[in-house]
Amino acid sequence: MPRPTISGDVIRRIDMHHSSPGKDKDYRITITQELDGLCRVYTEYGPAGKLKNGKEQTKKPISAGQAEVMADSIRDGKIKQTDSYAVISERRFSATATSPANAA
Repeated sequence: MPRPTISGDVIRRIDMHHSSPGKDKDYRITITQELDGLCRVYTEYGPAGKLKNGKEQTKKPISAGQAEVMADSIRDGKIKQTDSYAVISERRFSATATSPANAA
């Protein structure tokens, strides 16, 4: 499965890495926010430095709170699995979407 086309403004990105004998791979979790304030969660993975595959984890846009919980759950699952990943960086970005309450 090829890398997903990521839409919206990136508001959070978690980069993870796994290395053990014979393995060297990366995993990325991205939360984006649409103009209506709803969010999507994407995952990408592949050999170290070459994210080649991935998919959108959300079936439809969800609230920011739900997206945060989903991203944390995916991250924690990767940390706890047998081939454990380590978080390399976890960054938050300012949301530029206009909330419906503030829209004029």
